Amino acid sequence: MEEFVSCALPNIGSEKVEELAKKLEEIGVLSFEDLKYVEEKDITDVLPPIQLKFFLDQFEDNASVTNECIKFDEKPDKEWAKYFKVPFDSFPKEIQEAAEKGQQPSKMIINDMVRTVVTHICNVDDTPGRKNLRITSSKIIDKFLNVFQDRFGDQIIGDGLTTLMKKLELLG
Repeated sequence: MEEFVSCALPNIGSEKVEELAKKLEEIGVLSFEDLKYVEEKDITDVLPPIQLKFFLDQFEDNASVTNECIKFDEKPDKEWAKYFKVPFDSFPKEIQEAAEKGQQPSKMIINDMVRTVVTHICNVDDTPGRKNLRITSSKIIDKFLNVFQDRFGDQIIGDGLTTLMKKLELLG
């Protein structure tokens, strides 16, 4: 539990992490799935209001809980990618800027984004499989339609889905 709290709220310090983990155990949180039932009033004495809201947002639904902070001990659902929350907020800001300008970011920026996604994927499943990588890639392509297009000069030769999937596959 402390590992999840520390990951969900990385800047609160080890004492607060221990205090919150202890409080969660006291109120009956036995598994990560139980976190979705925690209400503000349950932990209001441990966290300030903003951190409290941020923490509760981390597990608003099961998908966000499983992504960033939890390494599954059991075998993950084979189709986890359907529920996987792509960490768009963790992407380099240049990705969003390029999308707004209708340009492609540098390869270095794309590779940085790919590493971020792979890190989050590996927290869910060490061997994600092509189907899950395709679904995840599709979510990214849908959000940043023009950013990942495959081009040859000025001509668009593909939507970038397969290229992005291959990059995830190589790093994953």
